[in-house]
Amino acid sequence: GFVDLQGGTGDEAVTGMRVSVDYVGWLYSTATSDNKGNQFDGSCRPTCNPLAVTLGAGQVIRGFEQGILGMR
Repeated sequence: GFVDLQGGTGDEAVTGMRVSVDYVGWLYSTATSDNKGNQFDGSCRPTCNPLAVTLGAGQVIRGFEQGILGMR
């Protein structure tokens, strides 16, 4: 499942919408309390460069799109 830790106030992200996001990719780890292992990717390495995609167009992996859909 998904949990929004902090909801936004803008339009809901839906299929077909063009979105721009900053993100961090962490490897899952059972050795840490927050389950964050090594960072493997991110849009702010070394400077921020948001990722722009059209949801549902297959431009990123499916799990990435699933995490964005419904966000505000």
